[in-house]
Amino acid sequence: MKRHVITVETITALVLAERQRQIAKWGVQDMSFADWVLVLNEEMGELARELWEAKDPENTLTEAVQVSAMVTQIYEAHAGRGKDYRPAPKTVIDSYNVGYKLKTTGDPKQSYLELLTSLGSAIVCQQEQGAVGMFLNTMGYVSCRMIGEIMNTQNLQADECAAARTDTHK
Repeated sequence: MKRHVITVETITALVLAERQRQIAKWGVQDMSFADWVLVLNEEMGELARELWEAKDPENTLTEAVQVSAMVTQIYEAHAGRGKDYRPAPKTVIDSYNVGYKLKTTGDPKQSYLELLTSLGSAIVCQQEQGAVGMFLNTMGYVSCRMIGEIMNTQNLQADECAAARTDTHK
């Protein structure tokens, strides 16, 4: 079976496209950190279900892209809190890979556990702006890595991801 090359650019394009759909549908949102965590938990629950059931690799990939885009949205809001600007989604996504080598050969379920751990740490440290930013950045990197892991383990191309097709996105 031929393996597809999975690049940072491919993953970035998937997450950025999802972020653009979120903005088109909901606008730029500003919520409390607690509300963001609730929304992220809902998205992570959908991803957990897909990882557990393992029925449809494309749906699993789509849910992983949605989680990564949600983390990106939270990071944008967090970084812009109290300022007159918000970083652009691509700037935030690009920051996830600074200093990291994208590894796509791991277990997506293990990466999911890393996401939960980082989210828990961000919640505990929510009063420390720098610490929350660090944990959100870690979550962004791990969620992008998970997208690559899902694509690799299921031998998917980006165009096979429902998140890459606007006509099937919920």
